[in-house]
Amino acid sequence: MKKFALCVSLFLLAAVIGYPQQFSLKLTGGMYFNLGNDYNKGIEGYNNYLRDEFISVTGEFEAFKNVPMFQGELIFYLNPNMAIGVGAGYLQWNKNNLVTADWDGATEDITYTPKLSVIPIFANFHYLTSIAPRLNLDLYAGPGLYLTKLDWTDTDSFLLWDLSHTFSSKSTIFGFQAGIGLDFQIAPNISLVVDGLYRYANITEVKGTWTESGWVLWWTVDDTYPDSYMWYYEDTSTSTRYSRVVIGPDMPSGAGYSGARKAEINLSGVTATAGIKISF
Repeated sequence: MKKFALCVSLFLLAAVIGYPQQFSLKLTGGMYFNLGNDYNKGIEGYNNYLRDEFISVTGEFEAFKNVPMFQGELIFYLNPNMAIGVGAGYLQWNKNNLVTADWDGATEDITYTPKLSVIPIFANFHYLTSIAPRLNLDLYAGPGLYLTKLDWTDTDSFLLWDLSHTFSSKSTIFGFQAGIGLDFQIAPNISLVVDGLYRYANITEVKGTWTESGWVLWWTVDDTYPDSYMWYYEDTSTSTRYSRVVIGPDMPSGAGYSGARKAEINLSGVTATAGIKISF
């Protein structure tokens, strides 16, 4: 292993020697497409449950799916065909959903307001090759560090209760990315870039502080639980099974619950971006 690392270091050093050092700043933006996770399955399951079990439902809860993403990368060229880049980006899901369910004349109002923010910090190894005059192909891959924060608020109002909940969770996770890009030079130091990128990152434990306040019948509720989680389970209380996610200090258990476990929020997905690259 040491010999391999030494060989790689000597190879990169040899690639740098004799090549005029050059930098580029790459700025891109586009759409991120999430490939699915426990949260999305649970939200879609809850929508299906409400539509199947109540007389009428107005509105629906939104999953974490497509969202705009922006990022920048500083690229250091080792030689005309190889480069190393470091960069960071930002994406955020911010939902504000109101659902009203009709209980045969009585209505229940439920709001979910989740906000999930993600800052990817990454490094890439680039391999570049010319495929036409002023047009280069860029193949790249590397590790990433993902700083995530989930802020959650929900309310549930009915004849017999009026409750509010808040939840906050932070995670730092490791991941990986790989992409392919086209670089079209429009001026001596300026290029237009188009990229397709895949990222793998998974929040395996959504843990934070959960609070509950309001009233149920004649009881006042005001509780804080610092060690709470997002849970995933299958609702088996009816003839149809529904995927569900809930937040609380205890794992759902008992009649009507199946396969309960800590929920995961998989951030893996593909991104299509376009932007500009400026060379120095």
